[in-house]
Amino acid sequence: MTKKKKQAQDEGSLFLPQIVKIGGHHIQIICPYTFTEAAGCHGMIDHAAGEIRIATVDSGGQERDTTRIIHTYWHEVLHAIDRVYAMGRLNDMKDGEAIVEALAEGLTQHCMENDLPRIGGES
Repeated sequence: MTKKKKQAQDEGSLFLPQIVKIGGHHIQIICPYTFTEAAGCHGMIDHAAGEIRIATVDSGGQERDTTRIIHTYWHEVLHAIDRVYAMGRLNDMKDGEAIVEALAEGLTQHCMENDLPRIGGES
């Protein structure tokens, strides 16, 4: 068994890449992450640090389910894509955050229902 398959198996069906490349930028995925700087936060992208941080436990101390974690992953990746390819225009729009949420929900559903490996599916 490969190291990646073993990691995926140990974490159930959740397997997120450790690093994603968006444009010319390498962004580290930090999951699990415990937010001390933003109460109630489930995910955050730090463009300056080149990091996406994702919580696996909610502010009440409960484990977040795989679908919600994957949704957060896509949400933050979409913010990175917007920053790199659209110079943050989506983020600046009145309904930008709602659009990011809707796209993240669609990508999450696509990954979960089509059993894609790496993100949401089983390898």
